[in-house]
Amino acid sequence: MDLKPEFLMALGEVIREEVSGNRPVELPGIGRFEKVHQKQYQQKTPSGQVVMMPPADRLQFTPAPENRDEE
Repeated sequence: MDLKPEFLMALGEVIREEVSGNRPVELPGIGRFEKVHQKQYQQKTPSGQVVMMPPADRLQFTPAPENRDEE
């Protein structure tokens, strides 16, 4: 299947718009995109200083079961 760059750009826009609105996107045979909230946390820098990392929303992709690598 030959996917055109315009199609891929439009698909990316739709996925971003839906996920940013807290609506997961499921692509059959490919996987699921969803927004996951990460709480703030402490992280130690290489110099030993502890800094507080702010909360953030992250995009999570879970491959469809048929696309997961065998372990």
